Amino acid sequence: MSIALAIIAMASLVVYPDIFLPKDSTQQLASAPKQVQTSALTKFNVSGAFERTLSAFLVIDAGRDKGIWTSNQLDPQFVTIRRALTAAEIKDQVASGINIGLSATNEPLIARSDGVPVKIVASYVGNVPQKIFVKAEGPIKTASDLDGKKIGVSALNSAISRTAAYVSNRFGIRPEFVPLGNTANLVLALKDGRADAFISSDPAALRLVDSEELRILVYVSDIVPRPHASFVIWATDDVIQKNPDLVKRFVKATLEIVKHLQENPSYAIDLYIKRTNASRDLADKAIGQLDWTPRMSGVELSTAVANSWEYARDSGSIPASITPVKAEDAVDSRFLPDFYLR
Repeated sequence: MSIALAIIAMASLVVYPDIFLPKDSTQQLASAPKQVQTSALTKFNVSGAFERTLSAFLVIDAGRDKGIWTSNQLDPQFVTIRRALTAAEIKDQVASGINIGLSATNEPLIARSDGVPVKIVASYVGNVPQKIFVKAEGPIKTASDLDGKKIGVSALNSAISRTAAYVSNRFGIRPEFVPLGNTANLVLALKDGRADAFISSDPAALRLVDSEELRILVYVSDIVPRPHASFVIWATDDVIQKNPDLVKRFVKATLEIVKHLQENPSYAIDLYIKRTNASRDLADKAIGQLDWTPRMSGVELSTAVANSWEYARDSGSIPASITPVKAEDAVDSRFLPDFYLR
């Protein structure tokens, strides 16, 4: 195995977005938050402590580390799970009394379609990070060149393979998708000819772009409808009606945290390293792929949510049997703070 492949094999432990292999739980913090009288804090359960999702654990950790939750008189108790939340789990959590959460955009929309009274109240990550990689000096020069060729994917019928199918449909090509597993296997298959390209969001693959072994053929974020919302804050109709101040403070605090992470990428890199033990170079690649969106108008939020639904439907991530949800009925932008609005 070459040195590059060895690096990839180790780095595949920290693939974005569902990549984090936790040291322990979201309770681990690097420094104490600012002092706020505990009697002034509102304690409540929040869905969304995904131990493997970069856009969740960075926000949770930074909020605690910088005292932003407490400065907004909040003491959120994040309910920890080891993977991204599904619509069915949102339904179960709402039934258990959880009224606010963080999640990928389409899960609360699917839950609402199933009768769960939830709405999206803000979005804070906008892009689709997957890319199609080819050999830097290989014969594949355009997306059309992949017609009839083999594209490596982690697994068939996975989110990544659905994204590959979406790209194929957009370019009117019919490639063959080959399940190859982790990034090291994808790179090896590309080098030995078992694949003509592969699709991934692994920041480790970007190292091989820097070394001119690979080239990015397609940025998926360039072909999805824009603006796009990939990660959101949701709240139930009940808490929106009965405790709008709590929703407002949670949205404000979350977006303050996101704004801080966006404006201080070195700090975000430090948090990533503490969580994953990744090298600084790899952490820099991972953070660089995040499209933080702490500023967006209410109209843009509705449009971004509608575009996310369209992308998920067209890629097959949302089954055709799911009743469509109108963004104007599933979004409540009244809680966006002034600094968030353009």
